[in-house]
Amino acid sequence: MVCLWGLVISGWEDFNKLEKIGFKLYHSKKAKKWANMMKNFERHQISRDSYKKFYLDNLKNINKKITAKDFANYIKKSKRTANHYLLKLEKEKLITCDRNCWPYLYFIST
Repeated sequence: MVCLWGLVISGWEDFNKLEKIGFKLYHSKKAKKWANMMKNFERHQISRDSYKKFYLDNLKNINKKITAKDFANYIKKSKRTANHYLLKLEKEKLITCDRNCWPYLYFIST
């Protein structure tokens, strides 16, 4: 009988789960690479299904009307990604977009 197993890793959370269950590298170079990779992942990726909290918290920190491009620079994401989530939040009526001026300005609804 042959058993085939597979491991699918799709982001920082999966690597983090491996680390929590005891995954450890004993080879010094590989352990350094692993630690560096985990540090870089943590800095740039947001957890699954937590985009609302991430984007709303950052908009609250800015506390003014801001363009998608400026917001993308602030959160260190691409303009395309930031704009995607800003539009998503606007459809959910969590933020407001001022379309009277160009470029559009996004801000938290009060």
